[in-house]
This record gives sequence, C-alpha cells and structure tokens, in this order.
Amino acid sequence: MRVASEDFVLQARLIRRVRIDKGGAMELPVRANELLRNAEEGGGWVELYNTAAETVDLSGIHVADDPDRADPYVFADGSQIGPKGFLVLREDETDLNFSQPTVRVFLRRPDGVVLSAATFNREPRDDLPTGSYSEALFPDGENAAGRRWVTEFPTPGRPNHVEIEGRTVINEIYYHPPEERAGEFLELYNRGTDAVDVSGFRFTKGIDCTIPENTTILPGGYLVL
Repeated sequence: MRVASEDFVLQARLIRRVRIDKGGAMELPVRANELLRNAEEGGGWVELYNTAAETVDLSGIHVADDPDRADPYVFADGSQIGPKGFLVLREDETDLNFSQPTVRVFLRRPDGVVLSAATFNREPRDDLPTGSYSEALFPDGENAAGRRWVTEFPTPGRPNHVEIEGRTVINEIYYHPPEERAGEFLELYNRGTDAVDVSGFRFTKGIDCTIPENTTILPGGYLVL
C-alpha cells in the first residue's frame, strides 16, 4: 500500500515475519505482564498474570524467548497461578534471556502450539539506567496497543504501578507547512478540572523539546509549543 501527496509519502515495508501456530487452540488467559531488564547477568525477570477469575493449571506449559526454542523453561506438574494472580520467572532460574532491547515471551504447549505471546520493546528515558525501571502492562493484563508502559516502580508479584498524567493531551499538531513556510507548532490541552504543572515534561520521539520550569496549564487551557 502506498499513500502519497506532493509533500508526504507513506509506503509499507515488511521488516520481519514470524509464524506463530495456534493450531486452533484456545488462548491461555495468562499474560506476560511485566518485564525487568537487569544490568547484571541473570538478574532480569518476567511476571505472568492470570486474567481469569479461576485458577489456571500451568503443568507442562513451556516458556520461551523464541517460538522455536528447543530448550524452553517447562513448568513442573502441579504448577498453578491463582485467579487474578501473579507469578515471577527469573532469568537465573529459567535460563531465558530477558535483557535484550526487544524481548519476546511465548507460552506454548509441549507440541509447540503458542497459547500466549508478548513483545517488550519500549524505550526508557535516557537517564534511566538498566535495572531501575520495568516495562509493564497497565492495567494488569491489558494487552491492547498503547497499554505497555515504562515505569520507575517495578512490582514483581504485585499489581503494576504506573504514574500516568491523563489530563494533559496533545490536542493539535501543525507539521511541515507547505512551501517551507514557518509556523510549525504543537498544542497541548488540559482537559481536567485542576491546573497541571507540566514543568520538565518532554517528548521521547519526534520532537526535541523539554517544557521549561514553572509552566502550568490551567483547567481547560492550552499551551502552544
């Protein structure tokens, strides 16, 4: 597919294809819910979360960081995860690699059929050293796009904690004016009922801008950058 205009072109390109065989099996209601990469070898971990209201039997389930891995971690007979419960798997206990920039976690049957899968690849702030943050689903188990966050509050075996400022939103963008005219801007809007201090807020991609100290957006107010 190609979308184009005189100033703007989008063209789809296949980067990588991975075939995951679900074999008609029902999806396992267990999600890879949080991941911590550690600077020390073997110190990383992944947290599993049971989204169901019933206990799930994990006996014989394989956990792998590659869908074709020949030596996955295998849950022992009798392994369970309680309703809405958590279970933490550590690198040094599973021989899996949770410290790559992109980590994929697969839960599969012994015959190789994948029951649940997740990819962790969100980039942290530049000032966050490895081991000081985790990548987490929020709310717990919510696997929809945009629900995976970088948090400075790792919570292995407990509900995820993510501080989110949801009152301030990007309301309007004026990008690449025609004929190279000046005037690009981005507008923030406070949709809440209280003033929001946005001092130090910054954009992580696409825009190199940190909002100056002592900057506040009043309720119903705008800030143009």
